[in-house]
Amino acid sequence: MQVDAQTSVNANQNTTEQRAKIFAALADPTRLRIVELLAEAGEMSGSEIASHIGISLALFCHHSKTLSEAGLIQIRREGQTKYNSLNRGMLAYCFASFGIESPER
Repeated sequence: MQVDAQTSVNANQNTTEQRAKIFAALADPTRLRIVELLAEAGEMSGSEIASHIGISLALFCHHSKTLSEAGLIQIRREGQTKYNSLNRGMLAYCFASFGIESPER
């Protein structure tokens, strides 16, 4: 299968747009703190995260939506509780798209 130039341009544009979405999500200090917390603590409920960083659950929900849409966090539901975890694969993808090996943790 031969990849034409237009397909390559579209793939590069999608990569650039995805990285821009990731960096825009991380540009907010509260969202960056959420990502840092999840990197350290692993999976946490929204109320645990909100309490830990000192924000309301409603504000956390706003930020988690942005992080989820950027692909940075994954959310799973167990009963009425939503658990959040860092999508390390998306961070690795972002590093790799710049030719940088992601740090191991």
